Amino acid sequence: MIFLPTHKGLQLNLDDERISEMEKLEIVVPECFSLDNIVIEPEKFNESYYFDSGLEALRFKGFQRYARPIEIMTVLIDYLEKGEKSKYASLAKNMSSCFGEWVSVAFRKRGLFLDVALDPENLTWSYSSRVYYLNLRPIGNNVKSFDIGNKKSGTLIDLGDFPDDLVEYLYGRKFKDLPKKMQEGRKKAQLLFSEDWWPVGCGDFKNYYNFDTHLNYRVLRGVREK
Repeated sequence: MIFLPTHKGLQLNLDDERISEMEKLEIVVPECFSLDNIVIEPEKFNESYYFDSGLEALRFKGFQRYARPIEIMTVLIDYLEKGEKSKYASLAKNMSSCFGEWVSVAFRKRGLFLDVALDPENLTWSYSSRVYYLNLRPIGNNVKSFDIGNKKSGTLIDLGDFPDDLVEYLYGRKFKDLPKKMQEGRKKAQLLFSEDWWPVGCGDFKNYYNFDTHLNYRVLRGVREK
């Protein structure tokens, strides 16, 4: 079991008119985290989908959502540390064979803050404009904001350059506690985000430890509650 600390310094995006009253309510972060209460689809769906149409396809198959960032990284970290002895070894290898897999989160750079929406809804792909837009407001009721300073959008940034509260929220650990392979080297973990709300994937750029908003379509993997 991985323990997820209470996140200090997090704030909701209260000054954005696009965030509903429901989103302004306090969000309680669980004291601990485990994969025991969910089922993650063991094989990815190899055909690429846009975020919204992919979510509809997963729900048709009986799943509820994509995997959340911390769920993806729990699997990959356990495999990095335990190898074939990891109970997630088969799943981790399947994830690692993926080039661009949707994750149940959206990013938006807003001034000095990175807004992170867990399990986003209503992000719809516009074929005419070639962008995602919020078809209905709000994006969801689980939005957190992290102070990331003046980091530039649209480019990969090393994970170690971000504050620990953001790293813990996405990866389940402080940066210093992540496996060395995620901290350094050619395939170290990085983040990329946009100025507008955009769904996030992992596995892009052939690096399975990144979360980024670079692509407009990716492959699917479903998650459902037990």
